[in-house]
Amino acid sequence: RGVFRGDDVPGGFEAACWRTTLLQALLGCYLIVKAVLFQWADVDTGVITASACVLGTTLLLCFGGALLAHVARDACAEEQKLNAALYSRLLGEDGEDGADAETANGGGGDDEDGERELNAYEVIKTLKPYFWPRSIVGRCFVGLTWVCVLGSKAAGVVAPFFIKWAAEAVEDDNLTPAIRDIGIFGALMFASKTLKECQSLAYLRVAQAAFTDLAEDTFRHVHTLSLHWHLKKKLGEVVRVTDRGISACDTLMRYGVLYLGPAILECLSVCILFLTYFDFWPLAVTCFVSVAVYAVVTIKLTLWRKQYRSKMNKADNAWHDKLTDSLVNYETVKYFTNEEYEVGQFLLAVDSYQVSNVEVLASLSALNISQQVILNGCLIGALILSAVAIHNGDMTLGDFVAVNTWVNNLFVPLNFLGSVYNAIVTAWVDLKNLSQLFAEEPDVTDAPHAKAMPALPPSTAHPGLGLSFRNVKFVYKENGRGLKGVSFQVAAGTTTALVGHTGAGKTTVSRLLFRFYDPTAGAVLLDGTDIRQLTQKSLRETIGVVPQDTVLFNDTIRHNVLYGKLDATQEELEAAAEGAQILDFIRALPDGWETMVGERGLKLSGGEKQRVAIARCLLKDPPVVLLDEATSALDSRTEKSVQAALNALGKNRTCVVIAHRLGTIQHADQIIVLDNGLINEQGSHDELIALGGEYYHMWEAQKLKPAEEAKESPVRK
Repeated sequence: RGVFRGDDVPGGFEAACWRTTLLQALLGCYLIVKAVLFQWADVDTGVITASACVLGTTLLLCFGGALLAHVARDACAEEQKLNAALYSRLLGEDGEDGADAETANGGGGDDEDGERELNAYEVIKTLKPYFWPRSIVGRCFVGLTWVCVLGSKAAGVVAPFFIKWAAEAVEDDNLTPAIRDIGIFGALMFASKTLKECQSLAYLRVAQAAFTDLAEDTFRHVHTLSLHWHLKKKLGEVVRVTDRGISACDTLMRYGVLYLGPAILECLSVCILFLTYFDFWPLAVTCFVSVAVYAVVTIKLTLWRKQYRSKMNKADNAWHDKLTDSLVNYETVKYFTNEEYEVGQFLLAVDSYQVSNVEVLASLSALNISQQVILNGCLIGALILSAVAIHNGDMTLGDFVAVNTWVNNLFVPLNFLGSVYNAIVTAWVDLKNLSQLFAEEPDVTDAPHAKAMPALPPSTAHPGLGLSFRNVKFVYKENGRGLKGVSFQVAAGTTTALVGHTGAGKTTVSRLLFRFYDPTAGAVLLDGTDIRQLTQKSLRETIGVVPQDTVLFNDTIRHNVLYGKLDATQEELEAAAEGAQILDFIRALPDGWETMVGERGLKLSGGEKQRVAIARCLLKDPPVVLLDEATSALDSRTEKSVQAALNALGKNRTCVVIAHRLGTIQHADQIIVLDNGLINEQGSHDELIALGGEYYHMWEAQKLKPAEEAKESPVRK
């Protein structure tokens, strides 16, 4: 219970767990034997008593619960050892405008104290699509899967009865019944194997549907999480958690529920059969204890082998890394004529790998030998007990043959127990990480009675919407930066520029405007309405953005422009491209609109990417536009052409411009100078220049910068 509550596991937990389990198992055996002895009259008629079934189930739960607790303990240890911070790391970078890993007021939740530990039920709940799919067809296939599982095991358990009766018929010189029973035995074994294959086919449909449901749920959930969560997580980490978690669900179902569960059920059935039908408890105890010892030894040796497997993996990585590193530094090796040294180092790495490989194979042999010792020990013990019973007249030769078949069949599914156990432990860790992802909640949510922003006519017939920041306060917990009571208004159809040094609060304004965060005090109003009273979807549909670093999808130019309005016509598409001054460029390309832009748009230049972003925004036709330093990374010539496209974008729209190059915003209706989260200056370009304050000094510094760069250039005439 402590394991599932997430308590610290003491060093002696393992020994205590198995001592308790052994006592429970012995008590279960005693109770079953006692029930059978006192109710033997019912058993002798071929009826397995209810008490025996109940107590047998208790025994199964004792043994299965102990194994599950052991799996959970090892999963916790594996998680702490290999991936303790997999889903709780923060990037921890500084800065407000440039840093993406900050924790904000109202967006931190419980993250400062670490993520809440999930209990076993919350983790297992993630497997729901495998037990209860959304579609009726999927549920039918789940039922069919379990029918096949139970039918396969039932046929396997019942089949030895017919080989027993066939042997007895042969012993009595009754050939016809013997042939009939042998045929039925073969048919049942064939049915068992066929049902197992049908189980695989039926489960395939279940697994595919569950995979789709889980992938969709995960994808939707990640997109509902707030910007704060995305900024503190590493993208590769999120992708790994998602990929491994979904695969872990299938692994746990395939190996834990459909493989290990029926195997334990078969073991229980055979043991109860020996107790009830044959009235021979020593045989039942021998088989049960042998299976338990087989399972424990296999698990222990598998865990012991992991150190050698880990060592071999490291050695394998080492010799491949050495090979790669030497070839990458080919010129350096040649410069210093160290070819022989490199060969020597490479051979040392290869020799280390070969030694580790031998250790892995030797440990595998030790595991196989141990398994065979237990298997054959159980078989020999069971057959000796059966032979003694035959000698005493308690069993027949047919019983001897049936016992041999049952014992052999009992250990077949346990041959791969070590690999299955290892896969289950690893899958449990991955499933826990996925469950932790599902447990995350968005920091910014729609109000219970949030309303949608009313639809507006095209920008040609509407001047945009007014914006207002009223005493807005917002602080990043990591460094104390943010906004400290900012108030300003942006009239509909006008342009307002935000300038200031890094960390002044410019990016925070844009994030609050898009409602990636909520202010801790004050309000942001759009057309007189607090944006917290609007749905996030309708708010963001109202605002267009051209970011500083445009990141495009690894798709065609058409797809990237259409992303602004997915149902746009070709005429609308070309009009937007023409407004962004990129239509001629697209038509000149060999593949035109179908040209692939590459990952993150790397096949396009900076100016071309910006114009694609402008075309996308024009196609969206929002009443409010945010230009987030859209030309700061461009050269002067490209900046001029992009600026012309931006001017077209700002026509008949309310524009908020975050500017680095002051020359691009000197014609703005108002310029707001932010400093340390406060408004330092506010006015038009001419007014601020005449004021001679912070803006004036920034303007003069940018005017002098080209001359200083030319003076410091290492290239001389």
